[in-house]
Amino acid sequence: MPRIYIQKNMRKQWTTDAMAAAITAVRNKEMGYLKASKTFGVPRATLERKVKCIDAPLSEVVNVPLGRKPILSPHIEAELVSYITEMESRLFGVTCTDVRRMAYQLAKKNNIKTNFNIDNEMAGKDWLASFLTRHPQLSLQEEQCMQCVSCNKWWHTKCAAAESADIKMAKVQVAAFITTNVDSKSINESFLSSCSIMVSKLFYTDVQYVTLELQTNVTMMRAASIAPMLNLKLFHNSDKVDNSSKHDLAKQVASWFAKHLRIPEDRVLVLFIDTRLCNAE
Repeated sequence: MPRIYIQKNMRKQWTTDAMAAAITAVRNKEMGYLKASKTFGVPRATLERKVKCIDAPLSEVVNVPLGRKPILSPHIEAELVSYITEMESRLFGVTCTDVRRMAYQLAKKNNIKTNFNIDNEMAGKDWLASFLTRHPQLSLQEEQCMQCVSCNKWWHTKCAAAESADIKMAKVQVAAFITTNVDSKSINESFLSSCSIMVSKLFYTDVQYVTLELQTNVTMMRAASIAPMLNLKLFHNSDKVDNSSKHDLAKQVASWFAKHLRIPEDRVLVLFIDTRLCNAE
């Protein structure tokens, strides 16, 4: 499917202002279909069809785009836009790949037939381009960085050495084990998905390299209190976490859980465990 559609017929050669004026004239019984069509230079058949759309606002009636309708309904796209905006407001930016994966999941969840890639479980780049055109207010982040084994530098795409020698990029893998005394019924269905994205952003890795395990309703006590609390163990192989950064990162994670599970930040314990040190001889 082409990224930029070039119209090859003579359809919709009228302006929206002219069509709106013609519809208004007919509805107010100032003109008939034929006279309004000739006066404002709009097709009579199109005018008749649009005049009958009395349930929709006039601005929507005259601005119906040509071609196929979007795969996801306006309601579902609005939910996706709201989620992306919320993640950005919490400093967890969303990439193009994230949006394509979420679109696939939404289509699958709502039993919508699509031509999305089943193997990669993602919507296509053409769908993404159309989606961003419909919602220009969104600002997606660039794809996450990876560390090159050859030059030990960070790149948004393959560096020159990796491109020429086809060197594999070192994948940052994370396994998160969450234990809490919060009731599972109070946790949203999308919690694990949101948590996976948060962890992937934290470690600058792809969400496919994040593994989560959640244990709820666990009997726990801290400071002689059984108030809501959470322990998080993050097993990783990332250079981003060190003695100078782990405290700030732990605070970010605690703040995220506090907002999503309503647990006080001081009752969220975050432990970073470097698996490379565990495997060192």
